[in-house]
Parts: sequence; C-alpha cells; structure tokens
Amino acid sequence: MSQGHPFTSRAGFSTKLPDRATSSLHPQQPQFGQSAPTFPRRAEPSQTTNYGNYSNAPPPPVSQQQQPYNATGTGAAPSAYRQYPEKDSNVLHELSDEQKAEINEAFSLFDVDKDRHLDYHELRVALRALGFTISKQEALQIIQTNGVPKPTAQRLPPNRAQPGQPQPQYHASQLLIPQNAFTRIAAQKIHDRDPREEVERAFYLFDVDHKEYINLEDLRRVTRELGENSLEEQELQNMIEEFDYDGIGGVSKDAFFGICLQ
Repeated sequence: MSQGHPFTSRAGFSTKLPDRATSSLHPQQPQFGQSAPTFPRRAEPSQTTNYGNYSNAPPPPVSQQQQPYNATGTGAAPSAYRQYPEKDSNVLHELSDEQKAEINEAFSLFDVDKDRHLDYHELRVALRALGFTISKQEALQIIQTNGVPKPTAQRLPPNRAQPGQPQPQYHASQLLIPQNAFTRIAAQKIHDRDPREEVERAFYLFDVDHKEYINLEDLRRVTRELGENSLEEQELQNMIEEFDYDGIGGVSKDAFFGICLQ
C-alpha cells in the first residue's frame, strides 16, 4: 500500500439539517485518521462592518447582574455568554484557517436572506451544522445577549412586576445575531469542544449503520460521495487491511480512535 492515505487531514462532512440543505461533501479526499470532520469549506465572505439597516440600531443592554432567564426570551442571559467578546481575539487566534472557514461556511449557508444576520431559528441550525446541538433556552440566551434589534423592532414595555430590576429592551424574536457575534460564539464552542467527541462524530459519518466498525463498503460509499473515482478498489481494500488490527474485516472504533488521537 502507498505510504500516504488517500484522505485529507479532515474528513469533509457536514451535519446540516435537511430542512435547510442536504449534506455537502468536501471536494478533497478525506484522510482516514488524522482528525475529526469539519464543515465543508468554501470561499470566505468579504469582511465588512456595514450591516445595512441594522448598523445604527442600538444593541440590547447587558446587565452586570445575572438574572433568571425564562423560556419566553425576556430574561437576562447568563454571564458566560457575555464573555464571548472578551475571549474573541485569543480564541480566534487559536483556530486554524480551516476552522475559521467552517464558521463562515455555516453562517453563509443559513443566512438565507443574505443580510449578514441570523435569526433565532437560523442560529440554531447554523450551530448544529458545526456539530453543536443547543437547546431552545440556550439559543434564546445567546440571541438576547448578543443580538441587535431588527429595524422594525418595538421596545418592550416596562415590567411593573419587577420594579428596579434590569430588563431587556427587546424580545428575543425581535433580535438578530450579526456575523461577528456568530463568529465569536462558534469559535468559543469549537475551542472548548472535546476532541474525542469530534472523532466519534467522524467515525459515525463512515459507520452510518452503527455496526461499530468501518468496512470496505463504507469506504467505497464515502469515496463515491466525494467523487474520488480515481481510487482503485485495491487501494481501498489495502486501507482496510492496514488498519484492521482486530481481524474483523474492517476498522474498529477503538482502532479509529487510536489513529485519530495518536
């Protein structure tokens, strides 16, 4: 077998939701075991700070005192989300160019109306496309803390039930996440991600029927989906035989973890 594996260092698969887009596959060959999969790459959108009608809108106030957040999206968000901007520069510097491109890809894909902002629903599916499934409450917390009001947003009336308590000026449904805020949030999540979880996600992109090993048919399917028709059948068979440490006719999950995390 040739010394180099016919796969790039990051397997190019997405977890895009079917209600917005079908799975997009990386045009390059995936490497069998260097690291976990990432969102498919495409050209980064031009950077600009002009957000059209949103640029002059005042951001919602951020209280220094953490308050309980409720499911209606009108409470104060936890302080952890306020830390994203402060961590931004350090975290972004620690990401690879490919990881930054993944974030831009996710944002561009789900910014359906191309206004460089994401609403509540677009935020959730964009983060899920990057491999992060967040709850409804977490999405509300993020958008309430980091969002900017829509041009037509109406301020909330004072809450007379809690006089003197910090209150948001806008309901979460009236807020949008600009691209720079989404980049900060996604970068922090990528930075904090457990590499073993990422490797496991990569494994099951090959082993779609959860038989707990990757066989020749799995490898053949992946190369076919990637359009890598130049790979010979014997090359694929040699790959499986090289990493079949357990003699099961495929690459076990433990072997896959060992390859990726070495």
